[in-house]
Amino acid sequence: MPSDLMPLRELPPRSAEECVARFGRSRLLSEPPFACDPPHAYLWECFAEAAGRDDAESVCLAHDGVAAGLCILRCPDWDRQHFGFGVARIEYLVGDGAATAGRLLRWVDERLAAKRVRMCSVRVAADDLVAVHALQDGGFRYQEFALTPWLDLSRWEPRGHRVTRRVTGDDIPELCRISRTAFRTDRFHTDPRFDGNAADGVYERWIRTWHGQTGGETVDLVLVHEDRVAGFFLSRLFTPHATAGRRIAALVLGGVDPALSGKGLGTRLYCDLMDELQQRADYASVTIVARNSAVLNLYNKLGFRISSAGEVTLHRWLD
Repeated sequence: MPSDLMPLRELPPRSAEECVARFGRSRLLSEPPFACDPPHAYLWECFAEAAGRDDAESVCLAHDGVAAGLCILRCPDWDRQHFGFGVARIEYLVGDGAATAGRLLRWVDERLAAKRVRMCSVRVAADDLVAVHALQDGGFRYQEFALTPWLDLSRWEPRGHRVTRRVTGDDIPELCRISRTAFRTDRFHTDPRFDGNAADGVYERWIRTWHGQTGGETVDLVLVHEDRVAGFFLSRLFTPHATAGRRIAALVLGGVDPALSGKGLGTRLYCDLMDELQQRADYASVTIVARNSAVLNLYNKLGFRISSAGEVTLHRWLD
């Protein structure tokens, strides 16, 4: 049976969507807030959005014109500028079996070499064993396990702590200072090949470019304790086309100054955020690494549920 590797744009969109529906896996599909009918619709929406980015390359492997696998690779200038070397991300790897996934990863190798990329990362559903095994065979190594707690905001009972206010431009230096020490359980810090100072600066850079990167409405709060900024939370509101008008609050980045830990400030910060979001969204959702047990326990205390399956992040260094 003849097989062809072709740019995704040369494949009829319906064929690509059917491939995602048959072979794509995601922990987002079976539970709120992203469960929808048909169940692959939100995954396809994310796939199509990623493929349309300016820094993305996408490819399809077809058997007799029928899509058997799809892959999207991104090499953001943002990462190259920050780390000082080429960094790529496999956004999606979808295939009908090991042979297809392996062929798509050989295409990835060719593109990484052409772009002189030093490190490539990927996050896939933990139960997508086809993708996980193919990535490991291709030299990718496990870094972290991520979970996705979510909350039905209609069930939230307002707490009324009122210890936060909206972020202003004057807060940015203090948010950057906190961000350099508040997120040291992430994959950049646990992978020893990343420079520690650059790893500390990932979230500082994120804060400085936050509003320029995101579309849609944001809800950004700072926690105030004894007349000083003690923490913050950045969140974004969006409405996926696939979920019939359901408005979702993505909890993107939040933290408390480590010097003030143990005072219950994080709980009050999160409660204020939920109080605010309840007026604006139907669900709240967040992705968090499993090793961050303190924050996972906090989400559990606040009534969040954890989707039954998670995701794994893997890295491959090309040197």
